[in-house]
Amino acid sequence: MKPMAWHKHYHERALNGMKNLPVDLRGVYYTLLDLMYEHMCPLAESDQMMAARMCCSVRKWKTYRDQLVALGKIKFTDDGKLSNDRFEYELKSLRKRSENKSRAGRASAEARRNSKENNETPQQVLEQESNRVLECQSARVLGDANASLVDTAEPYRLVPEEITPVDEAVKYYISTADRLKAENGGQKVWPVPKLPMATTRRKAVAARLKENDLLTWQEVVDKAASAPHLIGQNERNWTADLDWIAKRENFDRIFEGRYDSKKRVAPVEAKKPHTLQDWERWCKRWAWLGEWGCPDSPAPNEPDCKAPSNLIDWAIKNRSAA
Repeated sequence: MKPMAWHKHYHERALNGMKNLPVDLRGVYYTLLDLMYEHMCPLAESDQMMAARMCCSVRKWKTYRDQLVALGKIKFTDDGKLSNDRFEYELKSLRKRSENKSRAGRASAEARRNSKENNETPQQVLEQESNRVLECQSARVLGDANASLVDTAEPYRLVPEEITPVDEAVKYYISTADRLKAENGGQKVWPVPKLPMATTRRKAVAARLKENDLLTWQEVVDKAASAPHLIGQNERNWTADLDWIAKRENFDRIFEGRYDSKKRVAPVEAKKPHTLQDWERWCKRWAWLGEWGCPDSPAPNEPDCKAPSNLIDWAIKNRSAA
């Protein structure tokens, strides 16, 4: 596959993603991305070669590399190469578009070849197909009694309606909503839009597809479907819908992982050291009442008591006298 002369770069996303990176790490990160797009594959160069590209020592390069890996900007593949999630996604999209173009080219060549074999121009072939569709539709409307209007000697090659990327995007949203409904015991989670959709709604979806592509839309819908907050698991039982996802700011937040499910670990509070007043209170209570209240130390009559030695002696003496 030929190197990409350019790739998509969203300035707002890039600035948000690198706002905590120092300037030297940003330069290394951008250089790695450019090398990946130039070679159209994960990087397998040696540390010495990478250090030479970065104009630094091998030790410094390894430090940069490990920091970017720890931050999730780059990663090691199973075979030890350096890669990036967004690069892999763009590479997959490029390959799919290339396959679609090749398939369309082969279909177009076959259509031209068939028209030449039949001594027909492409315009004549198109007119014949349109007439066949009209005849078939007439037969369906009039019923079996007039079915002879249609030549049944040859099966009809109905021309399918053109499916736009917006239709594909909405179809993927609806299928995801149906999956969520099935997983929720038949109860609706996401509302499904009525078809055909309103013009304003189609424009919102089309705007997101213009800025990204269909695979990115599908990725965002999948991330939204796996985000608890967006499927009703919140205080208000609120759920996202197609209009909310199609808004630019919401779309970007989902893509950046703002709503991803994350396990929150409660911070461990540091134990405060016991004061002299605490030890005096516990020793007096033990000496007079026989009750020891310290949670992390044995009583004064045991060998591992952590109370001050003078208070231990006082408590044991007064306990014996009592």
